[in-house]
Amino acid sequence: MRKQFLILFVVVLAVFAAIGCTDTEDQPVTNETDIIEEEEVTGDEILEDIGISDGNENQITISEEGYDPSEMEIPVGGTVTWVNEGATAQSVVADDGTFDSGEIAEGESFSYTFDDTGIHQ
Repeated sequence: MRKQFLILFVVVLAVFAAIGCTDTEDQPVTNETDIIEEEEVTGDEILEDIGISDGNENQITISEEGYDPSEMEIPVGGTVTWVNEGATAQSVVADDGTFDSGEIAEGESFSYTFDDTGIHQ
């Protein structure tokens, strides 16, 4: 009987040690929640982050090196403005004929509002 009691006592002690029944008074409490300050983000910033222009400030710079940016994704109803920063007159003409800027002199610009979906080149 003493042997069984001793075995039971050792088993109970092992179980308590295994589940971590120890003194917790000196252990720090870690139930704190981090507070993250919310930053106000505008719709324009979200669209810019994912590479879509909002239709309000869509500018393409024309220079001797080409267009910058060379591609732009805009929503239907978005307006794009091409600004000629090159030394010679340039023009912007859609392959499908939907728009033609005529000659854009140095420092001048041309704007077009896209009312249809699609790829315009």
